Amino acid sequence: MSNLYEEIDHLLDLIENLDGIKQPTFYHPETDALQHSLQVFFIALSKSSDHSLILAALLHDVGKSISSNGHAHLSVEMIKGFSFMNEKIIWLVRNHLRVSYYLSGEMKKQSKIDKLVNSKYFSSLLELREFDLEGRNPSLQILFQREEIKKYIISLISNLKAEPGGSLDAETSAALTR
Repeated sequence: MSNLYEEIDHLLDLIENLDGIKQPTFYHPETDALQHSLQVFFIALSKSSDHSLILAALLHDVGKSISSNGHAHLSVEMIKGFSFMNEKIIWLVRNHLRVSYYLSGEMKKQSKIDKLVNSKYFSSLLELREFDLEGRNPSLQILFQREEIKKYIISLISNLKAEPGGSLDAETSAALTR
């Protein structure tokens, strides 16, 4: 991508593509994948100061615009090329379903369990799981306000470099200070 603001616009397109994507009501009684993602994002904003975690909350399901099956992998493929993505965001998005299998006891292979729980990001993954579960309110409808979300994203990206594993490349840092 040619510049940061174009990247952010593309990221917003990925989020907006979730509009109208239906999900099984047993797991997701909220109207669609966009509503879920917005609910999870605003819950994360209200409960966490971890900028990588908040961005992961917003982006964890963007792959559902292609398919629900394998959406964690699809989400990672869709976001990993952005200049401001960091290891933590990618890891959280990649593992946001695996933690459910771990917590439910469905994850049986000890090497997989060890790899998950011994990650330096595991506590953040548990937080993301909580936000993910909370973001399923059928009574709450959040309007997708592109410019408002864009401001949040710019602010979050600006603060990523201060977090462990969150360094930004020189070009991205320079673009944010312009």
